[in-house]
Amino acid sequence: MRSTLTVLPVFIRDDRYVMMNSGELLSEGFDAASDWVKRAEKIFAKGTKDADTSAEDYLNYQQKLTQQSARPPYVVLYNKSGTNVCAGYITTADCGEIGGLE
Repeated sequence: MRSTLTVLPVFIRDDRYVMMNSGELLSEGFDAASDWVKRAEKIFAKGTKDADTSAEDYLNYQQKLTQQSARPPYVVLYNKSGTNVCAGYITTADCGEIGGLE
């Protein structure tokens, strides 16, 4: 199984995920991340038909990210696409073994 590292503009506060925009990342001192997110925000704004929805709102559709606990006992893994849907779960302790991440 090959895992892909994915980066989201979130912080963990009080065991919850908090979405961050480019300005908030910059104020936290993450200059490079802020630049990257700012570019992504511009690309999203240019391509969306809904001017009222930000890139962060789209990523956090119906608060499905920020409603989750940032310290769950298990993580559910599932396939990205395909005819045969499959899923499994691992403990959060085992997550450190994926892709050599700490």
